[in-house]
Amino acid sequence: MLQDFFHYLLDYPFWIYVCAAALLFLGLVLKRYGAKLLSALLYTFFKKYSKNLHAKQFIVLIRKPAEFFFMGFVIVGVYHILKLSSDLKLMNRQYEFGPYIIDAFKIYMIVTLTWTVMRIADFIGYVFKIRTRHFNRVDPQMVLFLKDLSKIAIILVSFFIVLKKVFHEDAAGVIAGLGIGGLAIALAAQETIANLIGSIIIFSDKPFTVGDLVETSEIKGVVEQVGFRSTRIRTMDKTLLSVPNKKLVDSALNNLSRAEIRRIRFTLCLTYDANAQQIKNIIEDIKKELHTNERIEKNYLVTFAELQNNYLGIDVIYFANTDDFDILASVRQEINYKIIDIVHANEAKFVAQNPSLIFADNFRKK
Repeated sequence: MLQDFFHYLLDYPFWIYVCAAALLFLGLVLKRYGAKLLSALLYTFFKKYSKNLHAKQFIVLIRKPAEFFFMGFVIVGVYHILKLSSDLKLMNRQYEFGPYIIDAFKIYMIVTLTWTVMRIADFIGYVFKIRTRHFNRVDPQMVLFLKDLSKIAIILVSFFIVLKKVFHEDAAGVIAGLGIGGLAIALAAQETIANLIGSIIIFSDKPFTVGDLVETSEIKGVVEQVGFRSTRIRTMDKTLLSVPNKKLVDSALNNLSRAEIRRIRFTLCLTYDANAQQIKNIIEDIKKELHTNERIEKNYLVTFAELQNNYLGIDVIYFANTDDFDILASVRQEINYKIIDIVHANEAKFVAQNPSLIFADNFRKK
């Protein structure tokens, strides 16, 4: 069989192999320049959309698939030079391998065109994302979501084209033929579909956007990315947490970044060594400090609220007029230092290692 194959190959004139090798070599040498030319020609259709800008970005995205597309024509030339569609007789049996080569070439070109269209989708998303920087109402993350969704649609369409053009299978027939297997896949994909719907709800209702500080009963952190299946949140510990979109949609979510002001509340615990006048003085001094601080709203509250077995409790509630977490931390730290000085100045003492100490931070919209 191997001897018959070599006899078939050696039956061609030598100049045919030289021409085929020369064409293949020339294609490999010129593919980069051919790809640039094809990219430049293709860019003419997107000049108006990109306002004659970003041509370099477009060529960078399209160059690699354009090289494969260019080499496709070179392969066609080599195919016709060698006349590979001829019959091949091996061990007294006739083989027609031309149709298989044609089918392989079809798959090659469909994959290359699919790659090219996906890169075009990347370019459109890139340009649109730049444009959205001038429009506060358009979420850049929504652009990325739609771009990824369109790329999935492109892949599905290409898959069905391969079924139709190469394997001569009808897409509807294939889907119907899945039967029980298709039902099993649908059941397994329930969570994925639910998360996809969750992502659509997030983009439509906009309970948060990228960069917002959010909090649920289980998580707290800054939103970094919203994807098809999950949302990535950078926690306060600087770890990256992937949360299913369905879970975020179904749970009560507090968007801390949209609070105009933030509330700080805690209980100041003093020993019973402090008398009534000392407590009054401490309360008045804390009020004066809160009143003179420009970053604190004037609707603060400082009251002598608790007479517990092992401590005297002074409730302190005030609002910082900021939506920035770092500024909030700075304000809270400044007030805490002042309160320590006030308590010591009035010769009172804090309760040491008090198991009943109440300390709670609550951030609510005014």
